[in-house]
Amino acid sequence: MLNLRRNERLIDMMQYLLMHPHMRIPLAFFTQRYQTAKSTISEDLLLIKKTLQKGASGYLITIAGASGGACYIPMVTLAELQNNLPKIAQYLSTSQRIFNNRYIITNINYNNALLQYLSRIIATQYHQQNVDAILTVSGDGTNLAQCVATLLNVPCVIATPTLSEVSLGIANLHIPYDALQSGMHVLVIDTAIRSGRQLQRLLALLTATSTQCVGVTTLFDVLDVPTVFEQPYSALFTMTLTQHAHFDYQQYLLKYRHIFA
Repeated sequence: MLNLRRNERLIDMMQYLLMHPHMRIPLAFFTQRYQTAKSTISEDLLLIKKTLQKGASGYLITIAGASGGACYIPMVTLAELQNNLPKIAQYLSTSQRIFNNRYIITNINYNNALLQYLSRIIATQYHQQNVDAILTVSGDGTNLAQCVATLLNVPCVIATPTLSEVSLGIANLHIPYDALQSGMHVLVIDTAIRSGRQLQRLLALLTATSTQCVGVTTLFDVLDVPTVFEQPYSALFTMTLTQHAHFDYQQYLLKYRHIFA
């Protein structure tokens, strides 16, 4: 139990909701936490809902009734996306990220603010797809996948080349046997698509576990490399490598702008 004044309670409630995205929090939890009537908590949630709408950082779903509650959905708006994608593309295009004619993707993992924002974009894109789990491969994309999984409040399954006694393996990629259950809706995430063979192996794992792929998404679609991947996928940026890396976001914005509007 927390003995807080209303302004303190509102701050604490907001922080709790932001730290538990896509999780339905019952009214009873807040009434017990603050020793406050449900009607008062409902008023507080309405105020938080209006604040989130003004701040454009997501929205709050409120459920009425005796078993009601609230659920915070993190979002990126279209206006925010249109403003920030050009800046991100410019930031990513710095020549210092090219080494031996390859883009150094790992640098993105060192910029926590950028990583969190890119994760929020992907989470927004799939927030209505009933995602049950994220599947990725151990490597550059692990941090991105884990951030998206946190925002969607789902587990992140990381496929590795390491074989254990309790793992399922396909084409040198392995996951724990109980990591993915039959019928689950799985979002596949990788940092970049080059040849597409790695994504093919991840989809083979989904077939082996009788799970359903709700989408394949990457940060970068590398146009300089011929791909063998024929399944639909989304990429935030198309990337070409000449003397400098060039990133284009217009295709993503054109195809998915309706989700962010």
